[in-house]
Amino acid sequence: MEKIKITILTFCILLCCACDSDKNKVKIQEVTDMFVSAINAKDKATIYSIYPNAKNINNMSLPDSIQKGDITIEKNDSVSYIVSIANARMQKLVFEVKSENEVVLNDTYSVLELDSASLELAIQTGVPVKEISDLNVSKLLDVEGDYIEFLKKTHADEIQGSLVRENGTWTAQRAYGGNVTVTQAIRNVGTVPIKGSEYNVEFTFYSPNGTSNAHLKKVENGVDLEPNEATTFYLYPGNGYVEACYEHDFNWNVSFVYKNQPPISSLLNKAKLKGTEYEEYVKSKESDETKHGTDSKNPYAWLKERLATENDLIGRTKEDIKIMRNTIFAMHGYIFKSQDVKEYFSKKSWYKPQKEDVNSELSAIENKNIQFLKSHE
Repeated sequence: MEKIKITILTFCILLCCACDSDKNKVKIQEVTDMFVSAINAKDKATIYSIYPNAKNINNMSLPDSIQKGDITIEKNDSVSYIVSIANARMQKLVFEVKSENEVVLNDTYSVLELDSASLELAIQTGVPVKEISDLNVSKLLDVEGDYIEFLKKTHADEIQGSLVRENGTWTAQRAYGGNVTVTQAIRNVGTVPIKGSEYNVEFTFYSPNGTSNAHLKKVENGVDLEPNEATTFYLYPGNGYVEACYEHDFNWNVSFVYKNQPPISSLLNKAKLKGTEYEEYVKSKESDETKHGTDSKNPYAWLKERLATENDLIGRTKEDIKIMRNTIFAMHGYIFKSQDVKEYFSKKSWYKPQKEDVNSELSAIENKNIQFLKSHE
């Protein structure tokens, strides 16, 4: 009799769980239908009420419509669900269940659209846009973000023309009120042409030891230069520097002020993109994480010491995030059942598979990181 009671009780619990799950899926289906209908009707008020993040993204916009496709709803973890739309763009919506009657759309994949320049840059640098959430794609291609800064540094010689100062000379004479002439050459040592409209040259004349009190800045317009081509400027800083020249106490600085160069368009127009930049960027981030981590062999060792944030996921694909999450289990020696994950960690010298269950060993930080990462896969 006791066994029958336990069986009935277990069945009721499972039934209740199933009902709750069905209720969640029904609600998510309703909100998904509303969201898709609002986009197709260009009803921004409804779109933003369902997905407020959509209006805070600078380089992405709402699509004209969402292509038709079968919709499937899968539970991702205890609070989140993934809605997949089987269309050409493989669009996904990530919902979080807040309460019995409230679900929130937290993120999307391939729903929002990049502006044409950002999309072209992403394609040419090898960014797997469809595998990264829209929020993270937006952060990745922010003109002030780490990735664009990485691209600017990588292709600095090309996008700035690599202007350099060459040897300069001066002549001075006291006659006829005094006169100083400066001859200064600059050269484009880069591999692409640079237009004069894209830069100015600033000359700052001074007397290092104070023979002359004069301090003069002259700004000259740039000159069109092909790769390895040079041009010479002839400048007349005035008679205030005559005595300084005769005392060999005269010098000048040369600086280049680049202008009218929006980073993304400049990269597209001038940089010789290889298509491997994104991969190199991810590797450089992992290298930085290794340097600052607690385990020189494990770039994600920090996941056991602090909570992961959205910034930690910028530029990460779903596969990257999956590896991050499973790294937490790997650090405890978990024996993976999934073949692809098992093969990945088997190549890591720090991984020692010993246990079939490590849940009791996980810290509060690790558990929160697992939930956080799982919701972004």
